[in-house]
Amino acid sequence: MMEDMEAEQTQIVLHKKETALAKITKEAFLKKCSPKNIIERYDDVKTFPTLFKEVEKSPTLLDIKLQYGKNYLESYLEIWVIRFISISGMECNISEDLMGETWYMAFEDYFHILTLADIKLFFEYAIKGKFNDRNNTATSFIKINGRTINDWVNKYMNLRFGSAEEESINEKSKFSFSTVRDSEIKSMRDMELNINTKKR
Repeated sequence: MMEDMEAEQTQIVLHKKETALAKITKEAFLKKCSPKNIIERYDDVKTFPTLFKEVEKSPTLLDIKLQYGKNYLESYLEIWVIRFISISGMECNISEDLMGETWYMAFEDYFHILTLADIKLFFEYAIKGKFNDRNNTATSFIKINGRTINDWVNKYMNLRFGSAEEESINEKSKFSFSTVRDSEIKSMRDMELNINTKKR
């Protein structure tokens, strides 16, 4: 029963996102969701807990692909990559005509999960060197190739899944603590009631 309700709620959220995108032309989407605008819109998204508050409001890469097509999504990701390379000063070993396709393939397994807020956080982490090996912290010395990209995406997703799991455990702990505390209070009240009854 609970699973059916969750599935129905997910469908409602997806429908809302798709409906919102359906009203926006490709050109309008590019203006509204340019890297600059997305960075400003999700300025508070600096960590995964802050990201999780935004995911239901942000379209996924799958939403964008279904609405505008594969080539459009490749081109959109390429805009982010060009900006990222410009800021980070990294050398890219991928030819321009394959850049969007390479990033598309790297993210593809997670299209249904990754939102525009994720893309903002992903590139922010990459610029800050959060995916780099401890021995190589200087981002500007890293060369971007297919292996580097896949490695970064896997590290990002591991961090994301780990953070989601931790948050879920924390929520369960709060609920468990609250339940235990309520039962303790009820037990103490019952004891107090019994004592008062015996005194009478």
